[in-house]
Amino acid sequence: YPVRESLGDLLLATGRAADAEVVYREDLKRTPENPWSLHGLAQSLRMQHRDKDAAAIEERFRRAWSHADLEFQPSRFEAFLVAKQGQPAVVAGSRD
Repeated sequence: YPVRESLGDLLLATGRAADAEVVYREDLKRTPENPWSLHGLAQSLRMQHRDKDAAAIEERFRRAWSHADLEFQPSRFEAFLVAKQGQPAVVAGSRD
């Protein structure tokens, strides 16, 4: 399991978007075009109000996920963090 994704999710949940960006970019060096890291990177950029950069990463995410045979779901850790914030969590089909 790629722990860096969970670290990025935790950094996002605690408002540390710039730190999360560094973690996701490092993960993408190790696992290029990893959809979960692309998703997290786009979120971190949006949180930093870097919408143009986020849009470019979201396009990379769409291309990376275009051949998948299941619907994208956040990691279970990300879903847990969202649930802790009082939002509904979707975990069916999510990545462990």
